[in-house]
Amino acid sequence: MSSDGEKSMEVARSSDKVFAKFRRDFCCYGLGIFLIFSSFSTMMTLQSSVNIEAGLGVASIACAYVTAVVSGFSLTPMLIRRFGAKKCILMGTMFHITYDLANFYPRYYTLIPTAILIGIAESTIWTCISIFNAHFGAEYHKIKNHPTKTVEFFVSRLSGYYFVIHHLHHDGVCNGIVANTLKQVGRQLLIPKQLLIIPITLYTGLLVGYIFSDLPRSFVSCVSGFSKIGIYSCLYGVGHVISPAILGKRGKHLGRIVIFSTSTVLDICNLLFCLLWTPSLDTAWIVYISYVTFGLSDGIWQSTLIVMYTEYFPGRQHVVGATYISIFCLGIAINCAWNTTLCVYMKIYILLSLLAVGFTLFCIAERLHRRELENEQKR
Repeated sequence: MSSDGEKSMEVARSSDKVFAKFRRDFCCYGLGIFLIFSSFSTMMTLQSSVNIEAGLGVASIACAYVTAVVSGFSLTPMLIRRFGAKKCILMGTMFHITYDLANFYPRYYTLIPTAILIGIAESTIWTCISIFNAHFGAEYHKIKNHPTKTVEFFVSRLSGYYFVIHHLHHDGVCNGIVANTLKQVGRQLLIPKQLLIIPITLYTGLLVGYIFSDLPRSFVSCVSGFSKIGIYSCLYGVGHVISPAILGKRGKHLGRIVIFSTSTVLDICNLLFCLLWTPSLDTAWIVYISYVTFGLSDGIWQSTLIVMYTEYFPGRQHVVGATYISIFCLGIAINCAWNTTLCVYMKIYILLSLLAVGFTLFCIAERLHRRELENEQKR
């Protein structure tokens, strides 16, 4: 009896140690990514208001996300296969530091080259995030050993936890690898479900570009002043923290269609407000609410889309992660590219139209996915 009791106590202590190590590793991972993106999101928010001479700030952001698109489709999967996710995140960290340093002396020959490095870092780190979240979810499933809850459930939960931390704010051989990578991504883009979710993914990139570029310039700086941008960004971050926290607990019970419907309604209300509101000091407080709700909806989009990609295309994280971030970054790059060409109201019309199309096609993709799961269960 005493021997059995000692064995059970040893097993319990071992299990506690495993969980403690898991929790420490996950928190360190989340905090590390949070610190990387905190500095860049701040820089990104300020570019349209600080480095305004000849549009240098916005041009650097556009350059970064155009690079991210190209890198995501060609370079990122190759880097992850060759060096692994850990080393790629370290590399991305160094690239982010170079851009931060370049902002101390903002010139075309300092910001543009470092922005290119940022683009490579963005596409690579975001792909690594989906890989790490799937890994931690699988590990958590092993530790919990729950009789009914699936690996996908724990991946969804850990992704929610992660986004809470995240937003607290040689020639021939190489050519062959790149060609193979492009083929894989090309095949990915031809999958029906992937084609159906491209518009909503592109929309989220355009939305982020709009939030970080047009909102500060058109709705904050011109009314409340440049000094208030930080306050609005904090409120956006608060919303961005709340939604993943809720989804981490309740996301699986609600279902993606309900979640995406909520985010769609929030975005429609916000965009209509931006379209109809006449900026004035008397009603400037409304913009605070708008920033919080934009944070809520964007937190839903980003955390849920990454999980959706991994569930739609299991076993292809290195490809689907690169595909997702490339389409997402393309949206940001487009917004930066037309930043000084289109009026704000035209951008809002485009966002509303793309949101309607993207949400409709997503519903079709979700139906196809459920049918596939039902057919697998019948076999």
